[in-house]
Amino acid sequence: MQSNFTQSFVIVGRVSRPFGIKGWNHLTSFTDPPQNLVQYSPWALNEARDATSKWDVIDTFEIQRNGNGMLVRIENSTSRDHANKYVSKFIGVPRENLPTLTVDEHYWFDLIGTDVVNLTDDHLGVVHDVAWNGAHPLLLVRDDKAGEILIPLVSEYVHAIDVGSKIQVSWAKEWR
Repeated sequence: MQSNFTQSFVIVGRVSRPFGIKGWNHLTSFTDPPQNLVQYSPWALNEARDATSKWDVIDTFEIQRNGNGMLVRIENSTSRDHANKYVSKFIGVPRENLPTLTVDEHYWFDLIGTDVVNLTDDHLGVVHDVAWNGAHPLLLVRDDKAGEILIPLVSEYVHAIDVGSKIQVSWAKEWR
């Protein structure tokens, strides 16, 4: 494993709990569809969810399907104890290795830090995170004074996205 790699990586998954006794871990993909995770390389691991942190590049790994999920064996992991050292590590890939998007598509990570305003131009806060609730994505919008709100990232509420500038939504300030 190559240490202290400082290239810009985008988080695309996470290594989860061990599976069995031969060094395998469950794999959580943040890609859509989840199987796309295996198409990206190189992988790098990081304990923090901070894009500026140092990453450890993985030289080799194996993937296999397990029911509806996936398993990963990282480098020379041969036991459950080895697998335990990888639990909860985020998987990143170089941003330039991600596919180019069409005009109306956005990577969720690009929305983080974007101002959110409603249709009357009231500032609601800044996107702190984007999460999946099982039905659709949610914008976690934070305002230091007013707190947090969750806004569904669907066309009914989100009308315009100018990445890095602002997101315009149908959402009243009082709906906190």
